[in-house]
Amino acid sequence: MSFQHCMPQNLSYSRPPSTIEDKQRPSDIAVDTPDVALPPQPQAPDFPRQSEDNHHFTDQDVYLCLDRLKLYARTAHLYDKGRFELWHKRLDLQLLFAGIFSAIILPLIAETYSFLSEPGPPAYAIRINAFLAISLVISIMTAVFSLHCKQWMDGYDVDLLLRSEAADDLETLAHACRIHQYRFQALVRYRFPSIVGMGAMLIYTSIACFSIALVDFFWHLYRPIGIMLAGLIGVILSLHIFTSLQPCLSSASPFKSPLSYLLVNLWLGALDGQPVMKGKSEQRENMDVEGMKRHLDSAIAHWSTSDALQRPMGYP
Repeated sequence: MSFQHCMPQNLSYSRPPSTIEDKQRPSDIAVDTPDVALPPQPQAPDFPRQSEDNHHFTDQDVYLCLDRLKLYARTAHLYDKGRFELWHKRLDLQLLFAGIFSAIILPLIAETYSFLSEPGPPAYAIRINAFLAISLVISIMTAVFSLHCKQWMDGYDVDLLLRSEAADDLETLAHACRIHQYRFQALVRYRFPSIVGMGAMLIYTSIACFSIALVDFFWHLYRPIGIMLAGLIGVILSLHIFTSLQPCLSSASPFKSPLSYLLVNLWLGALDGQPVMKGKSEQRENMDVEGMKRHLDSAIAHWSTSDALQRPMGYP
């Protein structure tokens, strides 16, 4: 894409300047950016007007100076670093859990597989081996899925901070910013954050299949143990369902997870007659915070003017 040098940032034009004097200025450039979606960052007054979906901007020329490009580079670098570190930690935990869980399932499959070698195996033997096999396959696929996600994130990486500090060339920095913006928009368009969160759902499914097989196995081997396991699993399942649904009732609930986030958005969207996948949770929380503004301000003042900061979480 071609560049046009523009006047200093404090001057604005309705169209790109075309005089010779304007084109000789080395500090600013005009960039044609159709449908630009910037990562969360301070917005300058002469940026293009944002559309209602908060992801795209109107198609027009934008005048970007070197300082603004460096600001974008630093902000985008910090934004990507925080988010990608969180994703990498989550995927590392999924890989670790999938490996340990698969190692637990294999000995049980070796124990129950002998039931199928008998002529006309009983129905419970078929069920047990089927659920164990499904659980093992899902666990292995979770590990493969996590590896793929980590590779996809490596393919996204753009070190804008290094380029912005090492090079003062305007066109080189602008090109790096465009590459980052192009990849960031693709990340949002293909819903990559939601894809990363699918790993937890796969783990839950694998655990559920394993629990069914375990209860069924002991139910026919020694029923008292089967009953005890069924009751214990029922209690754990009830707690999981409660903590997943509780954020639907209160935005102050600390039991937030990718699953609960999805459920909250679907629930609030259904109440409004417009089911959505995101956004509703943050809107409700912002409204609740605004309604408790005086109480929260009083608590902030108390913590900042007393020794409460020396006692984290309010403990003595």
